[in-house]
This record gives sequence, structure tokens and C-alpha cells, in this order.
Amino acid sequence: LGLREDIEGLKKAAIWTYYRNAERDSGDNAGATIIMHTEQKDSWFWFIPLSDNITSIGCVGDYDYMVKAGMDSESRFALELSRCPGLQNRLGDAERTDKIHVAREYSYWTRQHAGNGWVLIGDAFGFIDPLYSSGVYFALVMGERAADAVIEGISANDCSAAQLGKWCDGFKSGAQLIRKLVEAFYTKEFSFGGFIKDNPEFKGNLTDLLIGRIFYDGAENIFDSMDPVVAQARSGA
Repeated sequence: LGLREDIEGLKKAAIWTYYRNAERDSGDNAGATIIMHTEQKDSWFWFIPLSDNITSIGCVGDYDYMVKAGMDSESRFALELSRCPGLQNRLGDAERTDKIHVAREYSYWTRQHAGNGWVLIGDAFGFIDPLYSSGVYFALVMGERAADAVIEGISANDCSAAQLGKWCDGFKSGAQLIRKLVEAFYTKEFSFGGFIKDNPEFKGNLTDLLIGRIFYDGAENIFDSMDPVVAQARSGA
């Protein structure tokens, strides 16, 4: 449909592959997804346990750094892995089982989300970043809201863009909170831990956002205090 628009400021690239027998956490945390920065915070790794003792291992960083810096993807992945001791420890007895995969500049919205007789959901609507693994949850929420709008529209003989997309603005407002979290994470000088230490009253608010609980009044309250701290970190002040 030609509706895609890249999200400015989130021009990233991801390089990933799969390992067998990577060391996972024990007990209830055995299936937990783990995020680890490299030593200089130029990139970060995901560690996502899958079935059959396979783990997805991926590295994310700025597009120019990851892809355009004159290094092939295999070498870049190996170099970044060498800069992430915490992940190296988990891969000591692991075996790589797949080739390197690369995704470039994957953060986008669509400038129109619905039309007469159609509505976009899931990755057709947009994709922010793999950081907080919110994509599946967002797809489910979009599916529910779009289905309600479609059923209501069919019942009223109204399948207009306004009817089918009546939920889109509210959803996107919530999703923008995740975008702001992602942008804060990519600010090297900013620390969520440091912010919560100084502002403990927002611990619950931040937890809600991290688990995707964003569609309620007050979900955005944390940013009144966090935005100035992030801006100060970016300015180097």
C-alpha cells in the first residue's frame, strides 16, 4: 500500500542466529528472555530461550555501526559477542545451529491505518523495536480492538475507514510510550536503575510499561519526570 514511514531516531540493525545448549537461568526463570549490553553500550544482545533447548541470540545497534562500518555481519556479530562477557559465559558449551540473519532499519509506522473495507494490525500497522518483546502482545491487542470495530461495523452496515480504524489513535498513543522507553534505553548516558533510585515512586509505573500494561489513564505519568533526565543525559550536561 506504500504507507510505511520509518521512525526517525530508531535506525537500527539486528544480527542474530541460534544456539543449542546455551546456559539458561534455573527454576521458574528458565524460559526468561535476557537483555545484555556490551561493555561500551554500542550494542545489546537478546537471549531468548526457545523449544528443544534452542536459544535465539541477537545483537542490535545503530545501523551505521552494525552494517555500514566496513565489516561483514558474521565478523560484527563475533566482535560484539567478544564485548559481552555475560553472554560469553552462557555460550561456553553451546553449539551454533544456524547461519547469521540480518534485519535493517525495521522501525516504522504506517501513515494510514485503515480505509474503507480494510484495517491494518500487527506488523502491517507498525513495528517499534525488539527490545521489550512487545510485538506479540501488541498484535493481540490490535486483533481484539480491530475485531470489535469490524463486528460493530458489519452490524451497522458501516465499514468505513472511520469505523474500522476507530481504535487506532488510542492504540498508537499507548504504543508511543513504548517508543519513548526504547529511545531512553538507547541513550547511553541514561540509566533506568539510576532514575528509579532517585524516583522510587515510579517503580510500579515503569514495571507496567515494561510488561506492556500501557492502555490506562496515568501510564504516561513517569515521563513528566523521566523526559528531562533523558534530555540532560543526551546533552552531556
